[in-house]
Amino acid sequence: MTLATPIWVSVHAASQAPTKLYARPGTTIPVDDAVKAVVVLSANDVAVAIAEAIGGTESHFSELMTAKARSWGMTHTFFHNASGLPDDLQLTSAGDLGILARHLAYDFPQYFHYFSTYSFTWRGATHYTHDNLIGALRWRRRNQDRLYWSFGLQSCFVRRSQRRPHHRRRNGRNNGQAARH
Repeated sequence: MTLATPIWVSVHAASQAPTKLYARPGTTIPVDDAVKAVVVLSANDVAVAIAEAIGGTESHFSELMTAKARSWGMTHTFFHNASGLPDDLQLTSAGDLGILARHLAYDFPQYFHYFSTYSFTWRGATHYTHDNLIGALRWRRRNQDRLYWSFGLQSCFVRRSQRRPHHRRRNGRNNGQAARH
């Protein structure tokens, strides 16, 4: 699978509860746009379409995700659906999401830029994030990425800030040398 690979949207994927991209059954979406839809919109329909493309079914994909989580040491996580929508059988912890964020950042740095995506355009329509934090930070700071697992009050948020190596803070005490953090 490449970023250009089309992902087919099934009836099951299209029937997911909002938030969603409202992709119609039988249509396709390239992997690149699918990832952006999940990150920017939390598009449940597209999350399920991705799951079906990788695992054949959403439930098998959930098993694959849980197995990968275990291999990374995420011992308090059990995935039961692809979207993160409430499910009594789906569990995780802040610590496990920290492990996930670390693996994504260090094992797959070529894809981590997706997590700071503010908007994307699909089929002529521009979609903006509903994540107010990334929207507010986009004008103040660069290199802000976020991963989150949320639904209402049942949420966990993981954020990563990356300092640019050439960034230097000046004050009277460090004489222009890089400050230690």
